[in-house]
Amino acid sequence: MSHTPGPWKIEHAPTSLEIVGERYVASVYNWSLEYSAYKETNKALNEEAIGNANLISAAPELLLAIKECIEVLGDYEAELNEPKGTLRYKLESLVKKTEGKE
Repeated sequence: MSHTPGPWKIEHAPTSLEIVGERYVASVYNWSLEYSAYKETNKALNEEAIGNANLISAAPELLLAIKECIEVLGDYEAELNEPKGTLRYKLESLVKKTEGKE
């Protein structure tokens, strides 16, 4: 399974934040360019939507960094004759999850 190549960026739409790479990736809702009578509620929802959009848009770079960490950990464990560590297995599990293998 593959994904839209990164990097991904955030584009502002009137009622959502659009995550795009070479193509459309996803929309994050609970975003509004205008505040209504529920200004504080909208502000909290906007902040959460921006946080979600930031996390989603960073996904390709995060995946690449995780794969690089797995390589480094593997080399380190081999050098020291150490058993495979918990962190490496957690990272490998995350990669499998992104690839739809878990």
